[in-house]
Amino acid sequence: GEITDPHATGDVTAEEDLESVGGLVGDNDGNITDSHATGDVTGGNDTAVGGLVGVNQDDNGMIMQSFATGDVETGDAEFSATQAGGLVGENRGEIMESFATGDAEAGGGNDTGGRDLGAGGLAGENSGNITASYATGDVNVDFTEDADGAGGLVGNNGNDGAHIEESYAVGTVTSDSDANLGGLVGTNEARDGTGEVSESYWDVDATGQTESDGSDDAFGLNTDQMQGADALDDGNMDEFDDGTWGTVTDPNDDYPVLQAIDEQKQLDARD
Repeated sequence: GEITDPHATGDVTAEEDLESVGGLVGDNDGNITDSHATGDVTGGNDTAVGGLVGVNQDDNGMIMQSFATGDVETGDAEFSATQAGGLVGENRGEIMESFATGDAEAGGGNDTGGRDLGAGGLAGENSGNITASYATGDVNVDFTEDADGAGGLVGNNGNDGAHIEESYAVGTVTSDSDANLGGLVGTNEARDGTGEVSESYWDVDATGQTESDGSDDAFGLNTDQMQGADALDDGNMDEFDDGTWGTVTDPNDDYPVLQAIDEQKQLDARD
């Protein structure tokens, strides 16, 4: 199926556990383009919860030039995995030129039989591809196992085919327990293998994290380096394509915006 240019504004709350819950779609196996959701999304235990989509499937799932602004929250992981992401709870497909500004919070985890628990500003878990996307929301988790991750962009980037490219994160990343934290990615190795992170940045001041699993520390920049003309024009984020990203200097310096989405929409979503 295909969804183009819709928007959803209401809050979404799942009454049952073991659900895929999203501000627009619970489970996506098609194309979502030029779409957005603004409501808060709350899931039960063992759920994948995203501001736009709960689970973006691997066969045909594509999210492009879309965004979400609502806060996302899951319950505990009692029997299975739980994932919370500002845009997508669990991404198995493709996310391109999209962003999320809402906060993501995930509950605690028990013995889930090897399933990974993740929370991220964009996606809780990624086993697909994320390209030219960003997240500005805060991430907080109460995970208790070593395999659990929380990241400014992705909690767990775990699969031999998982790839994050030309993306950034600037939200605060915190934990009430012993989860693995990262400015961009919390854990770059999950149950299905190790992911790949390339040409992507995080704000060490804003995230509170000086490291990100799978990335060289040089990709962690200060706020001043990532905002205004310094971001792209002065070469601090020199891996970014000038045809995809634009700088923001008026009326104030801000983080880069995607050229495929109206600039004012992006700035309004950050407020």
